[in-house]
Amino acid sequence: GRRGEFDCGQRRDHERGALRRGQHDRGQGPGGGRLCGLHADRLRGEETRTMVQSVDGKTLAGMLIHASACLNAEKQKINELNVFPVPDGDTGTNMSLSFASGSKYVSESTSANVGDLAQALAKGLLMGARGNSGVILSQVFRGFAKSVSNKKELTPQDLAQALQGGVETAYKAVMKPQEGTILTVARKSAEAAKKVAKDGGDIVAVMKDTYEAAEAALKTTPDLLPVLKEVGVVDSGGQGLTFVYQGFYDALSGNVR
Repeated sequence: GRRGEFDCGQRRDHERGALRRGQHDRGQGPGGGRLCGLHADRLRGEETRTMVQSVDGKTLAGMLIHASACLNAEKQKINELNVFPVPDGDTGTNMSLSFASGSKYVSESTSANVGDLAQALAKGLLMGARGNSGVILSQVFRGFAKSVSNKKELTPQDLAQALQGGVETAYKAVMKPQEGTILTVARKSAEAAKKVAKDGGDIVAVMKDTYEAAEAALKTTPDLLPVLKEVGVVDSGGQGLTFVYQGFYDALSGNVR
């Protein structure tokens, strides 16, 4: 990809297993698949990387901007999954435009305070929310912002709690919460975040487990929502949130190209 872009669709297939098997020495992923040079280099250094114990405003802004770019790059893939609640093929477009509005507010903010930037994101998302998926996404990050208000930086525990705050706000905002949707993905990923933070994981570890739990939860959505299984797809809103969390993790881990 061009400088500053990243492969949102790339799967991180059992990275730690690859490390144990020594596949990174050959630049291979599980099954012999090729890894891009940067990705292989990151795998080599993963076990010895510097622990990251906080997120400042600049880092958070970078995470949000990368997530917005990720959604934009993958919006058509998300659109193609869109069968619930209405099969109108616009979930990816709506989530991308909604998050882009939030990202714009963040870019225009002059604050370096995490709480202020999260509030800017939430306001921009609310103002630009499109469709059901955009509205729910805005509620996820309204709860996130409420959790981190007045904070200058985020610890791993703060990040995990903010993700949980987003879950609670989003569930309350929906009249009849439906599992097998973005709500399930948000809830399961927040549970993973809280666990790794409690176990002493740093910021990157928290976001890595959040993203991987989102992917795992996404795969279960057809078992929870029959219409998805009938068509043979995962939930489109859940896929969109998974791409957001992947964008966060990519920005934190340096997997940007």
